[in-house]
Amino acid sequence: MPGTVALSLTQQPQRCRRAPTSRPRAPCCSLRPREVRGSRRNSAGGAVCAAAGPPPPDIQDKSSGSETVGGGENRTGGSTPQSSGVPQWLLDAITSPLAYITVGILVGVKVVGASDSVQTVVALSALPVVGLSVLARTPAGKALQESLTAGEVQREAARTKQLAERAVARSQLPALYGPTRSVAPWVETPPSYCDGTHAGDWGFDPLGLAADGRINRMVEAELLHGRWAMLGVPGALIPEVLSRSGVDVGESVWWKVGAAKLQGETINWGGVEGFHVAGGQGVAVIAACQLVLMGGPEYARYVGIKSLEPVGVPLPGDINYPGGIFDPFRLSEDATSFEKQKVYENWTGRAAMVAFLGLAVQAAVTREGPVANLLGA
Repeated sequence: MPGTVALSLTQQPQRCRRAPTSRPRAPCCSLRPREVRGSRRNSAGGAVCAAAGPPPPDIQDKSSGSETVGGGENRTGGSTPQSSGVPQWLLDAITSPLAYITVGILVGVKVVGASDSVQTVVALSALPVVGLSVLARTPAGKALQESLTAGEVQREAARTKQLAERAVARSQLPALYGPTRSVAPWVETPPSYCDGTHAGDWGFDPLGLAADGRINRMVEAELLHGRWAMLGVPGALIPEVLSRSGVDVGESVWWKVGAAKLQGETINWGGVEGFHVAGGQGVAVIAACQLVLMGGPEYARYVGIKSLEPVGVPLPGDINYPGGIFDPFRLSEDATSFEKQKVYENWTGRAAMVAFLGLAVQAAVTREGPVANLLGA
């Protein structure tokens, strides 16, 4: 870009030594503060500038008419670059989880209702992953990525502040965190790696599964299984309750559903006629759809917290508590409440895992559903 200018703290212009390149050069003043100190080549391979410190809060680039705001956010009438011509409301809708759920259900029911073929069901299962991959390569996807880059410094500052607030909150909850927390009644001395840093740490690890630096992996695994169990227990109970209330859901006992599918039975999810998606297919097709549907989320979990950034969705938290679109009610904004909720979720997840084990044992012993066992009929 012609007319590249670097400004020091005294706002006196300095000369920029340009590296030979045929690619466009970005303004030196658009570098983030930590990149401006000293001499450093920018990401476009352009000018190399020396400055005494971070740029002033607001610097106007005369040549482009855009404004750089304290830390590198480009404003051209909004926080999202408008060079792609994609409206902001459309970008917001694309990255909204509510939009995915609503559109997914409506399209899935309509399309499968019209053609309940294997090809249709598998194609719909692959649509979320394929759609996001295609989106990342479109002008809308590029605009989303530009918007994400523009606010990177602000997000990092907010994250640092949030982590500090949560550390203070944990220190103010001695009954839940730290060496004075409650431990299991049968534990006299917790292992050294069970130091109360993590939520729900009762100091109980008789097999040493979390030893030798594995505690973070074990914490993630326990949280993941607890969340699945919290979904699985109501998933086993609700169909049976609906069936006893007169709603036709097909086979309502959770452990008999597989046998029903092998016999060719169609399952209407929630008792809604026609809302069966893969319910009209056999076990092999449903397994293939599950593999495709879960392959994307599992890969994203493997990639980590930055997995959705290619489509402009920043996740401000960590791998266990990503926040952002996964916290639509902003429950994590209050540090003290968040640290308490982490412990409560951990306790509830453990109870759910024990409960599902109980459902499995009851099914093996009584050959009935959990609601029938509860009501005695």
